[in-house]
Amino acid sequence: MVADIEMAIEKYKDKYGYDHIDEETFEKPSFVAKVKEALDEYEDDIPSDDAADIVKDALYFVQYGDTSDADDLAAISEDYCERFPEGSNKV
Repeated sequence: MVADIEMAIEKYKDKYGYDHIDEETFEKPSFVAKVKEALDEYEDDIPSDDAADIVKDALYFVQYGDTSDADDLAAISEDYCERFPEGSNKV
């Protein structure tokens, strides 16, 4: 499964880009577990876009937690603007 997780991270990087905070998160056990859990749901080869989106969702969850409050979403938006001042297709 390690190769699958690494493949998913590479697909994410290709599709969305990443920064040092994402790079640090890739090593966290909670991130690896979240990605592995999602990848385990696939019986066959996983499409590239699905793999990238699994990583995106896992990064979001590990970095920000379960967010549903408007204040949380505003803070996340502000964080993205600071991390990606030139813009990003991550959001």
